Amino acid sequence: MDVELICVGTELLLGEIVNTNAAYIAKRLAEEGMNLYHACVVGDNPKRLKAALELAFSRSDLIITTGGLGPTADDVTKEVIADLLGQRLVFDVAAYENLIKRLKANVKDAKISENNRKQALVPEGCDVYENEYGTAPGFHCTVQNKHIIVLPGPPKEMRAMFETEVTPFLRTQSHLFYARRMVKTHGLKESTISEYLQSHMEQKNPTVATYAKPYGTDVRVMASASSLHQAEQMCESCAAEVCAILKDAVYSIDGMSLEETAIAHLQACGLKLMIVDGGSRGVLLSLLGKGAMEEVLLDYRLMHTTVSSPLLAAEDKSKEILTVSIASPKMDADGKMNVTITYQGAIDEQEIISSYQDGEGFYNRISYAVLDRIRRI
Repeated sequence: MDVELICVGTELLLGEIVNTNAAYIAKRLAEEGMNLYHACVVGDNPKRLKAALELAFSRSDLIITTGGLGPTADDVTKEVIADLLGQRLVFDVAAYENLIKRLKANVKDAKISENNRKQALVPEGCDVYENEYGTAPGFHCTVQNKHIIVLPGPPKEMRAMFETEVTPFLRTQSHLFYARRMVKTHGLKESTISEYLQSHMEQKNPTVATYAKPYGTDVRVMASASSLHQAEQMCESCAAEVCAILKDAVYSIDGMSLEETAIAHLQACGLKLMIVDGGSRGVLLSLLGKGAMEEVLLDYRLMHTTVSSPLLAAEDKSKEILTVSIASPKMDADGKMNVTITYQGAIDEQEIISSYQDGEGFYNRISYAVLDRIRRI
């Protein structure tokens, strides 16, 4: 089934809010074996919304919309859809009762206005979706073997409705089962990984794709088959081949982040961590988070001067403690920023991280380099 997504809302076009609905729906459609070929954002404008819907109906089997179901005059999604389908809007008693319940749950003496009542109008003959967390119902219309599913814009409302109402419908439309694994790596460039996995990335099932991230490169493996067991077997086999090719660049295939992997490895090795940070600007501590402070982090010092090994002379050099000192960045004659990272205790070595650009991206690189070295101990 070919799917098209239309997110409605002028606030999305203006950048006033981030369109998290699109990312969520795209991910869930892929997991359910649906082909999302087109997605767009349209403002609260009837003419432009109608044009987007007409185009979607001309090329897709299922159209999903989010937003534009509120009580105000610029919420026009269902009016435009009803007009396009040649259906009149009718009053849905169950939707209205749910609306009253939701409003009174938030405001004891809430008054129901005509604008609120408008939200209980839906296209005649549609399947109405109850809104568990809001006042605007969703709905599903079928016209000449084409489907349109209309969902509210607030993410909490949309996600609940997608899982309870949309997902069961999608599963009646697909005859394939999908399995997916994400192989997480650090230390190899995306271009290098693509070269290593070229033959795998050219195959059609399972599919292999790479995604550059701040912490490294993710390799997505996805397989489809007529049974879930077969899909999972194909996916696991391909993921194992990817891991064998990328070797120790792989740090996770079970969803663990690089920082979680580093902390778990310290625990497995019985090691505690001390950090003297003059170069990551606190980013390393932020990535490690509260869990590390409680489980493996003995001490953390944020320094604003160059960190060198003499500062650690009085520290315990026990092999059960890993001390990481991150020097302040220094610029060389070519304008490149260099940061020296010194490891003492459980391992004794140095590495240098270089970049022509200072800023958040550089601090992230430094921090992830430390985490990657820790997980390799």
